[in-house]
Amino acid sequence: MNVEAESEELHRAAESLLGPFAGPCACERPFSLDLRYGVPPVADVPPAGMRKFWEGVLPAGSYLRTYTSDSARELHVPGRARMRIDLAGRRAAAIVRPGEEACLPDGCLVAVLCEFLAQSGQYVLHAACLAAGPNGKRRAALVSGRSGTGKTTTALALAGEGMDLVTDDASFLALPDGGAAGRPLVWGLPRPAKVHRRTLELLPWLADFRRSDAAGDEFLVSCDPLKPDDPLEEVAPALVLLLEPRNPRTHTVRELDGVEVLARLVDENVRALDQRGSGPAGQAFGALAALVRSTPAWSLSVGPQLDGLREVIGPLMRQ
Repeated sequence: MNVEAESEELHRAAESLLGPFAGPCACERPFSLDLRYGVPPVADVPPAGMRKFWEGVLPAGSYLRTYTSDSARELHVPGRARMRIDLAGRRAAAIVRPGEEACLPDGCLVAVLCEFLAQSGQYVLHAACLAAGPNGKRRAALVSGRSGTGKTTTALALAGEGMDLVTDDASFLALPDGGAAGRPLVWGLPRPAKVHRRTLELLPWLADFRRSDAAGDEFLVSCDPLKPDDPLEEVAPALVLLLEPRNPRTHTVRELDGVEVLARLVDENVRALDQRGSGPAGQAFGALAALVRSTPAWSLSVGPQLDGLREVIGPLMRQ
């Protein structure tokens, strides 16, 4: 991806997310990203030829509206930034209000990265990713669950017991040769984690990593001390964990049928941007099916205390 920015501030905002990917571009037709200052829209008006797809609050606190068509996406952080993604043209352009550069990484650039990587056969999975094992034989555990089930808390607890935290939220499935026939590899997008005050109470050692308040009882914590040496390393998945509600007794696991696993992962990860089986939704479905075919899956209900989770997960990863 080639990035052009109107100012050093805009460049630093892009660098904060895209920095780990920096290097010579070997792609024959690279993606382009253009960042400029301007006055983005405030009103909720769908762009011509597009429909609203999603709106809500992002982990870092920005409010986002997304619009879609078959060939383009548009992202609005109302009054702060607007990003237009041209899929066929392999380019994206943002207009940012001066002084609002900080909303770019979480509000726009993650979506750009996901869209462009999907065109290269790599698909985002809303799951935490943890890695363990010696170099060359490292394997990954993916932790998935609906919002509020404790995905980040569970991942941080496992990291506190010695596993490497690749990401707490945005994992990517990389398919061999861009196809769904082989076993996928996984890697993660390293970002700060947003945790609730209750998580800090359960994992008091996180206080040393606290970066800033997000909103209300939620806080951003830096995950840098918990990351592997190479956060973008592609690792073979050994295990998928689907979180169930917590229980008052002890950690419990249950092996899952592949059909159930695929249905739950699709429900949590595939949003139909279009209705074509060969379109983005169909391709993401194929990536998830490849993961489920090749990787055992278990449900996990965490007990009242978080310690001892790795003792439960470790034997499952060695099977």
